[in-house]
Amino acid sequence: MIVNAEPRRPLTDNKKEVAWDDKWHTVKVARESSLGTIEVYFDDMKKPHLTATDKTFGKGRIGIGSFDDMNDFDDVRLFGQ
Repeated sequence: MIVNAEPRRPLTDNKKEVAWDDKWHTVKVARESSLGTIEVYFDDMKKPHLTATDKTFGKGRIGIGSFDDMNDFDDVRLFGQ
């Protein structure tokens, strides 16, 4: 999803199910801002679960959160080049 001074809108039409349950999961987001590529990995770190392309934002801030679900985040790491 993207929120940019307007109501949120999806960046992808991917309808893959995600197991939001009471277990911990590993999530990785890989982004190449110059190309606009975004890959989201969910437990399987070899094959992206979701992909999108968007060049709205260059480098800058990040945000982590959920919209309708109460989620916990632990061991958050950020790497940049």
